[in-house]
Amino acid sequence: MATTKKTVQELGAELEALERRVAKVKKRIAEVQEQSGALSAAQVREKINAGIEFIADFDLLKAKAVNISTGGICFETSSDLPFEMRFQHNGKTVSRRAKLIWLKRKEKSGYMFGLKFISRHKKPGREMMG
Repeated sequence: MATTKKTVQELGAELEALERRVAKVKKRIAEVQEQSGALSAAQVREKINAGIEFIADFDLLKAKAVNISTGGICFETSSDLPFEMRFQHNGKTVSRRAKLIWLKRKEKSGYMFGLKFISRHKKPGREMMG
């Protein structure tokens, strides 16, 4: 096994380079977790089988077209898509406010939605649930 003698300066430079690489990797991991909406240790998901009533909280939605083809159109919005919802959980009626976080087309038909609960803000002229 061959050994290479390095000076303290050379080892220090290598260590600094490694520390920079580790910092970049940690930053990238944090970005990916933020983008994917990774759950914190305090958040636990439980299975629920309940019908949900949604009330869309937008009268007019402005969007910007991104691309178009003969089969469809892609658009983006600069605002959240808020909803009021009501459902049964553990024998109680729950009313919550949430915003759309993700949307995924199911393989055969339909969609799965991910919504994030948010605090309620009553809009003038609109009656909110419970």
